[in-house]
Amino acid sequence: RFNLSAWTKAAARADGSVPGARLLEDLVALGVLVPAGFDELGDRCWSFAHRTLLEYLAARNLAELSADEWLEQVRGHFWFQPEWTEVLTFLAAIVPDATPLIIALDREEDDIFGSMLELRAQLVGVARRVSTARARRVAMQVFALTLEHHRTEILPARRLERCVRALGYSFLGPLLEIVVKTHSGDLQRRDAVLAFGDLEPTQAVPALGDALADDVSDFVRGAAAEAL
Repeated sequence: RFNLSAWTKAAARADGSVPGARLLEDLVALGVLVPAGFDELGDRCWSFAHRTLLEYLAARNLAELSADEWLEQVRGHFWFQPEWTEVLTFLAAIVPDATPLIIALDREEDDIFGSMLELRAQLVGVARRVSTARARRVAMQVFALTLEHHRTEILPARRLERCVRALGYSFLGPLLEIVVKTHSGDLQRRDAVLAFGDLEPTQAVPALGDALADDVSDFVRGAAAEAL
């Protein structure tokens, strides 16, 4: 929410081609902005009709900067700021390469509850481009925590499910490779098959069918039967 003074200051930083007051009126007429009561001083206020509009425009504004500049601006908003999650998501989808953003998130320490991992998964899932190595790294971290969850329930199951849904094929691809490549090792292949059973991605059914007929390992065949 903002008052006319805040709007005027923001308009002054723009190119000045449209007068601030006129632009405000036009955006209200279009339904982008809506009246939002009065502030504590009695000044009239406005707000975006939906915060997604603000988040998208903020991301577009950041994307106009160089990668070093926008990365410097977003670093302080990774933790415990839900209002920035969507800005970062839009940003990852807009910039030509989101790899620097994924790397910066990966360097954040003490991610005990997996919030940074979930954010990385979400950004990898929407990114216009991210390095294959980084996408695979995130996918394998989610896989490892899926297995850890079986033993300790260190992360809420819903968070893991959100990670997998966000990653899409970036998650399925590495696990499918593990399942179909016999040199991955019987126990790792079994664990990957069981992860599919827990997470229920329908795209994995053909690979599970193949694993059901695996001629190398009883472990893999049994896990495939359980997963299916």
